[in-house]
Amino acid sequence: MELNPEDILVPTRLRELNPNHVSKLIESIRQSKWISPITVFKKYTKDGDEVYQLIAGNHRLEAAKQLSIQIPVTVIDDDSKAQLLEVVENYSRLELTASEKIQHQKILNEVYKMNTNATYQGLVDETKTRTGVSASIARRNISHAHKISDAVLEELKGSKLDSHAFISTLSGMHDDCARLKRIEREKERLSKIGERTLIDDSGTAQAIATIMRSGLTDQELQHCRGLLQLTSKKSLDVALEAVIKL
Repeated sequence: MELNPEDILVPTRLRELNPNHVSKLIESIRQSKWISPITVFKKYTKDGDEVYQLIAGNHRLEAAKQLSIQIPVTVIDDDSKAQLLEVVENYSRLELTASEKIQHQKILNEVYKMNTNATYQGLVDETKTRTGVSASIARRNISHAHKISDAVLEELKGSKLDSHAFISTLSGMHDDCARLKRIEREKERLSKIGERTLIDDSGTAQAIATIMRSGLTDQELQHCRGLLQLTSKKSLDVALEAVIKL
């Protein structure tokens, strides 16, 4: 199904658009003649008229508006929120990247907030139930979905930066401009060093060894997971051997 993008309501709570990302999407659509569907809710006015509200795909919607083309949509009826949540639950069974999981969490967040008695803890519990993750992972994904825009997630796709550790780094930055610049710098660094690590892995390995000397808290375990993704086995073996000898 396709709709006129001008007929789709955009909630005010959605993040501001990133003009650079919209421009890239426009160029991609022009070249490929294809645009992936956005997700909308179908509702009815008091007069019985159909209206469509955007759930996911704000940048694609804006690109379609600027190109003056119809946009394909996945329509969720107002009475089928449970069906959408079931779809989100099934996502946990797929091989998804970190950025894709956060995009799916965004959908879950938006749908859950439509409940009149929605609470943060309720969203955590819903995420645990629907995706099969722990409470700490649920809180992390909810936070990332709230802070990280679609534009940033799209830039991560298909790159070595597409990890929860790097997304956690981005979530600590103050706005999308800073996040996109960080991604650009890291991509440039990766292009220069090829298959080498993002940073000096000997320093990373030493950081891991230091944590292990003093025992691991939950926060340190999360930190350690991120560091492990950035270091080579050789450097880590050297650092751990020094710890074992202590």
